[in-house]
Amino acid sequence: MARYSPPCPFVCLFCHLRSLRPEPPSLRQTRPYTRPSIAPKPILDIKHIRNNPGLYAQNCIDRNYAPQSTNAWKILELVQERARLKNAVKSLRERGNVVRRRIEELQLAGRAGPPRDDNDDDDDDGDGGGGAALRALQSEAKELKATLGASAEGERRVEEQIEELALALPNLSSAHTPSGSVPEVLEVVPGRSGACLGLAGHMWI
Repeated sequence: MARYSPPCPFVCLFCHLRSLRPEPPSLRQTRPYTRPSIAPKPILDIKHIRNNPGLYAQNCIDRNYAPQSTNAWKILELVQERARLKNAVKSLRERGNVVRRRIEELQLAGRAGPPRDDNDDDDDDGDGGGGAALRALQSEAKELKATLGASAEGERRVEEQIEELALALPNLSSAHTPSGSVPEVLEVVPGRSGACLGLAGHMWI
């Protein structure tokens, strides 16, 4: 006797395709927002900021940007740190060039040297210590490459911090913009008394 099996429930094609579609990645797993490549790049006058940190600090206070009032001084410190990193990177590259040229000279000298006799009882280098010097230079070149990469990465991070702090600064106010919380009367329109100024409405403007 055949065994009865209930029919399978009906599933529409849309639901079936949706179940096979992979779930989109979470928004929290994506990388943080960055400025689009087609967006206009802001023009930052870092030189003017580092030469006038007090001006930008006072401008932030006058425009109610108190948390950003220390950005200019931080930029000044970061610019000095960037200069130190640039000098370190320059020295490392110069030393790397010297080591690379010396390695090439030793390699060429080893290739052009006299053929070695199999019965010769000299040391393993067979070139009076040239092989040891070559290995030492190659080890130094690897260390210089690693240190140079770390220094370049540190310089890049400092550049990003400087740009981030500069973008948070407000624009400089005009020299004619009033500053402070106490108003100052610059001129009185003829025919109006000072007592009427406080009662003047939009019809007087």
